[in-house]
Parts: sequence; C-alpha cells; structure tokens
Amino acid sequence: MKISVDILCYNGCGYQEDALVPTTSLRDGFAICPRCGEWARRFFGYAGKIGVIFTPRTYGGETFASNEEERQFYKDNPGTVALVKGSTDERKVADRIRERAEASAKAQGFNDLDHRTSYYKTEMAKGWNPSQARIDKRARNKGR
Repeated sequence: MKISVDILCYNGCGYQEDALVPTTSLRDGFAICPRCGEWARRFFGYAGKIGVIFTPRTYGGETFASNEEERQFYKDNPGTVALVKGSTDERKVADRIRERAEASAKAQGFNDLDHRTSYYKTEMAKGWNPSQARIDKRARNKGR
C-alpha cells in the first residue's frame, strides 16, 4: 500500500509534495524517495481536522471482515464500546478532544483554537513550513 507524504530528498531530487511512497518504506521520520530510491526526510503536514473521523466497522486499528469477527472482538474486550455517529458517547469524545485542543492552543499563547488555526493557515499561505522551521531551530540550537 502506498500513501502520500511530503519528503525532502538530499540526493538532488529536492522537496516533493504528495509523493507516493510504500508504507513499508516509512522509518523514524524518513521515507524512500520514489525518484532515486534513497532515504529522504519525511515531513508531516498540518492537520486541519480535529475530532473523531468515522470509518465503518473499525475499532482501534482493527478492521472487521465479518459480523462474527466483530462480535468476537467485543466478546474478548468487554470494556470496549463502538462509537456510533451522533451518539452521546461520540459527542463526549469529540467534546473532550476539542477541549484538549483548545487548552493546547491557549498554552501556546493563542486566544483559542480558531485563532491558532487561522494563524497557521496564513503563515502557510506565505510559504512557511512548520517541519522546516523545527529543523532550522534544531540546527541553530546545535551550534550552542
């Protein structure tokens, strides 16, 4: 299976947005460059969604091929509850995630989560890359 990632290849290929790389080639922030086949730095893009993303018949990475497998999973894990879209349990989880995101934004010095989101959207529209900024910061701190 291949996924789309942003990578920076130091062998002359440069920065590649949405490069399709096999999931087996992802290792500790690196991926294999699809152009030259050498290791390249993998960049993680900005996550625009906060909350629960629903996928059918999946729980914690477990995908069920049949109803029997799903019943067996819940039988083996009695404390596990499936989230159903629109249920009160789903709303509680979504609210808890949103509250944590709001608290994180306030701890970073923003007014709220919307302020943080709009700030990063404008910065990225100007060409700012958060992954590159972290790499540059580490390089500056290394010289100290």
